[in-house]
Amino acid sequence: MGEPAQGENDRLVEGGAQHGVHAAEVAAPFDYAADGVLFAAILMPAGFFLSVVGRNPEKPSGFVVLLWVGAVLLALSLVAGGLGLILAA
Repeated sequence: MGEPAQGENDRLVEGGAQHGVHAAEVAAPFDYAADGVLFAAILMPAGFFLSVVGRNPEKPSGFVVLLWVGAVLLALSLVAGGLGLILAA
């Protein structure tokens, strides 16, 4: 393997933790799909843990909606990311 071209190494370091959509430099609307996956990873556990907060932990509170919002966001983000990667190729 040869040395990376000048400037390419900076791009590799910058995108080191961001794989897939960000590294492939897809179009702007699809670029936000990876962020949606990260937000879903926060919303879904929050929905599980916050749904038992309250007087009756056996009956879920209104925070359970965070779980469903996270699930929908995850599904939409994965589809959008996949489409962005296909269209970028």
